[in-house]
Amino acid sequence: MKKEKELNTMKKMIKKLSIAFLMAMLVFAIVPATVQAAGWKQNKNGYWWQENDYSYPKNQWKTIYGKQYHFNSSGYMDTGWKQIDGKWYYLGNKNDGAKKTYWQKVYNKYYWLGNDGAMRTGWQRVYNKYYWLGSSNDGAMKTGWQKVYGKYYWLGHSNDGAMKTGWQTVYGKKYYLGGANDGSMKTGWQKIDGYWYYFGGANDGSLKTDTWINEYGVYVGTDGKWNETKYRYSNGEYLSELSIMNNSKDYNNAQLMFWHNYGASSSDEDFFFHWESGKSEYVVQGNRSKKQFLLKFTPTQSGMQIQVTCQDGQYYSWTNGTQSETWINANYQKVDEAPSRIQ
Repeated sequence: MKKEKELNTMKKMIKKLSIAFLMAMLVFAIVPATVQAAGWKQNKNGYWWQENDYSYPKNQWKTIYGKQYHFNSSGYMDTGWKQIDGKWYYLGNKNDGAKKTYWQKVYNKYYWLGNDGAMRTGWQRVYNKYYWLGSSNDGAMKTGWQKVYGKYYWLGHSNDGAMKTGWQTVYGKKYYLGGANDGSMKTGWQKIDGYWYYFGGANDGSLKTDTWINEYGVYVGTDGKWNETKYRYSNGEYLSELSIMNNSKDYNNAQLMFWHNYGASSSDEDFFFHWESGKSEYVVQGNRSKKQFLLKFTPTQSGMQIQVTCQDGQYYSWTNGTQSETWINANYQKVDEAPSRIQ
């Protein structure tokens, strides 16, 4: 009796399993199979993308999961630097391949790849700053001092690269690098905010301070400014100039010069003396004649009236061509620009 019950139970279980199997087969027969072939594939040669129909892209860009990839003529995913249609792109490492955009650091160098991923070269304006990215097959962001088209530019230290402008201190020296759209290192005499400065020769550019610029015979102060007040007078047969060099460490910080080249009566004289603010009269020995002169300075609305009187006998007068104690008494116009020997 017991065995008969166990046998009936087993038969019922087998019947249920058979029915379930038949139902499953029926469902499988009714619902068609869906091919799931699309996806990344890999072998020893690299990665490729397999479509649902088992085809794969070749010689083209393809967007996969929101990222762009390029596949070569064999269908393998390109990586690293790749020139495509004449432009360079960086496609990541061998396990990446996605096209990179904007700033990218590759092998310790920075590249600007824009929003389309194409490597930029030459001067580029990025986020309102200028960068020098080398020649057509270079593209790496340059830093430090760079000579571009014959001019020097300071592009900052590593991890910077932005072109600097205006006043800049580099390795303890001061330079002037022009305006916002300029950036080139200035040399020689430059007028900045109404003052003249001297920045050395073509390959120098550093601001000179507290020194004489001997080739021009002028002095620049501790702030680099050429602090001379200039007065000039011209009237046919003679030319004259007064220079007052403020804040000079040298005692010869004022110079009054006359030179004359009129016919057979050529003559010239100059005076060097210490200028004192508020002092109007000076007794000075002529640098060429060695005679004593009284120099009298009277400020005027437009400049300065200068009277030169010889105190050691008579002296040739340029005013009327005769011997006279008073050498010259004339008005001088103040000038703001640099003298002709600087311009």
